[in-house]
Parts: sequence; structure tokens; C-alpha cells
Amino acid sequence: MKPEHRRTLDDLRWRTGLLVFAVLAVVGSACALWTLHELRQSGARAANEDTRALARSVAQTLAQQLARAARLGIPLEELPGVAPHLAATLAHQPALASLAVVLPDGRTLHAAGTGSMPADGARADIAFPGGSAGTVVAVAGSAAALSHRLAQARFSALLAVLTLAACAGLWAALGPGARLERQRRT
Repeated sequence: MKPEHRRTLDDLRWRTGLLVFAVLAVVGSACALWTLHELRQSGARAANEDTRALARSVAQTLAQQLARAARLGIPLEELPGVAPHLAATLAHQPALASLAVVLPDGRTLHAAGTGSMPADGARADIAFPGGSAGTVVAVAGSAAALSHRLAQARFSALLAVLTLAACAGLWAALGPGARLERQRRT
């Protein structure tokens, strides 16, 4: 090793600064990761509850609109513009994956969106006095926006931890480390 490089490593200022930086970077990163993990879990739960509530609300609203036609005696099969209306509703609600109007016999009359209609989708009956004309099914989508925001938060947390660790390491090198080095040399 070069003598001047060896002197830098033997200098207590920089050893103290590097030690403080390393400890804060490791502990701060672990704390930030744990916090972001908890945030992801609680955020995913809240987002799922919100999208399910939105799916129920949209299904009920569409069912009420279609029930008006059923009360007037218009069969759902003859009602014009239902499929475009479902597609427009889906376009205005990006949290939903799909919407469908299902007849009482189980056939899908109109559908918009992606995927099949799972049993856990929000369902609302198209009810009118004397019966049901079918069901509106609304399926909530995934929380992709949440994962994007968490990736941004992960980057920001890493940047903040490294910045604070560098500042603390520099302070430790120039403050207590410098005093230790002066004591060692005397």
C-alpha cells in the first residue's frame, strides 16, 4: 500500500466517520425497509377495501339504471347502448377491471373490461316489482398505482438514508473523530 493511503486509513477521523456512516446506513435502511413493508401492507388493504366499495357502488348504480327499463317492461336484450355505457363507465373508473350484465339464467348479456367474472365480484340485482331481470357484476382491479408509488417511496427513502448517513459520518469525522485523532497524536 502507498504510505499516504495507509495514513488516511490509520487516521481516526475517517475511521470514525466511516463507522458512523456504515452503522447509520445499515440501521436506517433496515428501518426504512420495515416501514415501507408495513406501509405496503396497510396501503394494499385500504386500496382493496376502497376498490371493493367502489365496485359495489358502481354495480348498484348500474343495476338501478337498468331496473328502470325493466319496470317499464323493456327486456334487457332489447335495451340499446348498454355495452357502450358499460365501457364508458369502466373508462371513468380505472380502479375497476370489468363490468357485466348477467341474465338470471347465468348468461352474460353485455360485458366490458378484461378477465372473467369471478364469484367475488360485487353483484347488484336488477330488481323490479315481481322479479329480477338479472345482475350487474363489477370486478375491482389491482392496485398498480400503489406499487408505483411505493417504488418512488423506496427510492426516496434510500436517498434520504444515504444522505443523512453521509452527513452524520462527515460530522463524526470532523467533530469527535478529529478530537480522537488529536489525542492519539499527542
